[in-house]
Amino acid sequence: MAQRFVTKFADWVIIGVIGFLAVAFVEPVRERALAIWNTPTSMTQISENLVNLSDRLDVVSVEVRRLKQPETVFEMSTYNTRPVEGYCVSGQPCTINVRIRRLQDALSCRIVPGSIQWGFINPRADTFVSARRMDRPSGRNVGVSWEDITIRLMTPPNLEPEAYFTFEAFYTECPGMGGGDDPISFNSPRDLFEIRAE
Repeated sequence: MAQRFVTKFADWVIIGVIGFLAVAFVEPVRERALAIWNTPTSMTQISENLVNLSDRLDVVSVEVRRLKQPETVFEMSTYNTRPVEGYCVSGQPCTINVRIRRLQDALSCRIVPGSIQWGFINPRADTFVSARRMDRPSGRNVGVSWEDITIRLMTPPNLEPEAYFTFEAFYTECPGMGGGDDPISFNSPRDLFEIRAE
């Protein structure tokens, strides 16, 4: 029995030495042994990498959606948009004919009712001055053909003799927008109007 124990012990020592030499000097065997040894750490790293990739994918998907949003929703003709009288009077109501059309890429966009902010920009100070709309807005979305919309605004006081007419509108349901996204805003081009004193 003692001899059998010695024989088995010698077998295990020889196998251990051969295994150690194989791990120490044979590259593929060493890599495999290290991989088995480091498996728990590797699994943690893989999990962390998956979380990082998931976060990056979320960021990329938001960016892709944002890039699908149109650059602008409408086009305003600065040549045909003008006060009906040819000028506005500071502190007085002014009727303005606005020629506008929807761009093809933005047909699915829906205007937020009551969201249009009308106003003027003083050129020297480059400051926006809000103008209150006096007539009842139609609240409809314009099509891709040019349409003339007549609006009546209270011309703000203290405008410069020439001021830029402009407006900002907010839209939902545009391409690239999700259901819970905030409305996006688009500004009209600036159109220079003559402003007369009272």
